[in-house]
Amino acid sequence: MQYGYDQQQGYGQQQGYDQQQGYGQQGGYQQQQGYGGGSQALWSIHAFSGVMGHNKFSGAVSELNKDRFRSVCEKYGQLPYTLIGGDERILCRWNIVNDPGTSVSRSQCKVSLYPDGTAVLTSMGSCSPTLWRSQGGPWNALYKDQTQVLTSGDQVGLDANNPESAVFTCQNEAVAMQQGGGYQQQGGYGY
Repeated sequence: MQYGYDQQQGYGQQQGYDQQQGYGQQGGYQQQQGYGGGSQALWSIHAFSGVMGHNKFSGAVSELNKDRFRSVCEKYGQLPYTLIGGDERILCRWNIVNDPGTSVSRSQCKVSLYPDGTAVLTSMGSCSPTLWRSQGGPWNALYKDQTQVLTSGDQVGLDANNPESAVFTCQNEAVAMQQGGGYQQQGGYGY
């Protein structure tokens, strides 16, 4: 079953995630679950195969603006990426170890973490769809502006022309702790 925030499915209205209902206020998600304002990593994005952190950013980094990009470099330079409520990470062509040519965009997709701990994948690529699957399952294509609510262990593929070549695994850290440990890579190869 696919989930999304588009108007056809009306997810925003049913679940209270739209701006009109004041997400985070309607159901008091931040106070009830204790995710607001803390620095605890709730989700992490790990290398599964053919991906790495990166330090390539659009725009010139000069002596004038080098400090402006320092936090961005730290945010994207090393895997795993960690997310807290209200955070997001862009996954892109620069994360791929082997050059994908023109099949992956500079902003292929993003993983957003809402204050209630819900992680959502949004495809942003203009070159090709972003791929999503439950770990080990078949790939599903997400086209530009389509979304998918993630569950712990779900995988994101950046290159639709070569699905297994650039894969991330998204892990809910609370689920991992309840299961007795952190993330463990299941096959594949991380860089």
